[in-house]
Amino acid sequence: MTTDIMARPQARTVLLDVLLFGIVGTIPALSHLFAVPLYEFEPMRVSLFAAVLMSGRRNSYVLAVGMPLFAALATGHPMPPKMFLIQFELLANVWILRQVLARGRGFAPAAILSVVLAKSLYYCGKFLLLKLGWMSGPLLATDWTHQLAVLALLAGIGHVVWKRRPDQRTPANASRENDA
Repeated sequence: MTTDIMARPQARTVLLDVLLFGIVGTIPALSHLFAVPLYEFEPMRVSLFAAVLMSGRRNSYVLAVGMPLFAALATGHPMPPKMFLIQFELLANVWILRQVLARGRGFAPAAILSVVLAKSLYYCGKFLLLKLGWMSGPLLATDWTHQLAVLALLAGIGHVVWKRRPDQRTPANASRENDA
């Protein structure tokens, strides 16, 4: 029975989403429990890349909007201005990644470019919100070494997984993804 469910793309996507939302929802509690700022290792971005690699394009966009909203509703963090900023960043990340992959670039360069550009948009937006007084705190709250470590892991692991996908071995197939 489990094999039958896992053979259906929609069922796999639902199970993946439940797992990813569960991870995103428990990170704040685990951070407090273990006194380790796990959120500095970008669980939403890691979850988003898992969705990009394992499910359809539409699902990636739904998660980009849904994860920050779910986290805000479940834990109170991030607060609305930052939540919208994170949603925008994650949406931009998926869109840029898909655009670069559709042009036949490898996963690692696409991941690096998409994260760098999306983070640039995030920090420009955050700077503006800080200047307008809609947010408080430092511009750079997460150590850049953590961000680089996450980026290196995403690019490396993503490259290996992407190459092993039978439907992604040729650049032309990158845009012909199942939209489950």
